[in-house]
Amino acid sequence: MTQRMPRFFNRAVLMFMTVAGLALFTAHSAKAVPITQSDIPGPNYTNRLFGGIVNDPSSNQFQGSILPTPGLSMSGSGNGPSGPTLFNASTSNNYSTPSVSAFALANAGATAQAQSYVNYFVAFSGADGTVPVNVQASGGVDSTGGRAYMQFELQLVSSGVDVASQILDITGGSQLFSLNQTYQLAANSLYRVIMDTETFSQGNGGAASAHLDPFFSVPAGFTVLTSTGIGNAAVATTPIPAALPLFASGLGILGFIGRRRKTATVSA
Repeated sequence: MTQRMPRFFNRAVLMFMTVAGLALFTAHSAKAVPITQSDIPGPNYTNRLFGGIVNDPSSNQFQGSILPTPGLSMSGSGNGPSGPTLFNASTSNNYSTPSVSAFALANAGATAQAQSYVNYFVAFSGADGTVPVNVQASGGVDSTGGRAYMQFELQLVSSGVDVASQILDITGGSQLFSLNQTYQLAANSLYRVIMDTETFSQGNGGAASAHLDPFFSVPAGFTVLTSTGIGNAAVATTPIPAALPLFASGLGILGFIGRRRKTATVSA
C-alpha cells in the first residue's frame, strides 16, 4: 500500500475555487456591513466510489457526483486470485448538520475506495469588527486494515490563512477528533470550511470508515450565515458514522465467505 492517501479530489480544482473565492470576497468587501445571505457563495460537493476485483477489469464499478446527495453506495463480488471475494463502498451525508462520512471494505483479492467532500462558506453577520465564535467539530477514523483519512479546515478567504485545521490519517486502529474552542474572528467576512473524509481498502480483508461534522455559535446580536443548502446544527461530540451498519454487515459477509471456504477445504 502506498504511503499517501489517494486524493480523489483534484487539487487544481481546489486552487481554482480558492481564487474564485478571493474574487468573490473582493467584490463583496465593497458592500456595506453587515454581510447578508446573498453575499455567501454556494458550496461544492464531491462524492466518489470505486470498487473491483483484482485482475478482473469487468468487475470494476465507479460512482461519482458533484451534486448534493445523502450518499452513494455500491457493492460487488466475484472470484479473486484466491477464491470468492467481495467489496463495498459508501458515503453518507447530512448537509443540514452538516456531516459527511465515507466507508470502504474489500476482502482479499478486491479493492474499494470512497470519498465524501464538501467545501462551503460561513460568515458572522453583525456589527463590524471581531466576534467571539465558538467552533465545535467532532469526527473520527476507524480501520481494521484499510486506510482512513479525515480533514477539517476553517480558513479566512481574504488571506487563505487557516484559523483551525485538523487531519487524521491512519492505517489500522481508530482515532477520534474533538474541537471546542472560541476564536476571535472577523465579522462580515467570508470563511471557507473544508470537510473531507476518504477511505481505502485493498486486498486485506479489512475495512475503513471516517466521519466529520462542525458547528458554529455566536453571541447575541450576530448571525451565522452559511452557503445555501448547508446547515449549522449542534450534534453530539462523538457521532456514530452512518456507515457503521454497512461496516458490520460487511464484516459478517466476509466471515461467512471465510467459513464457506474453510468448509470447502475440509470437504475436499
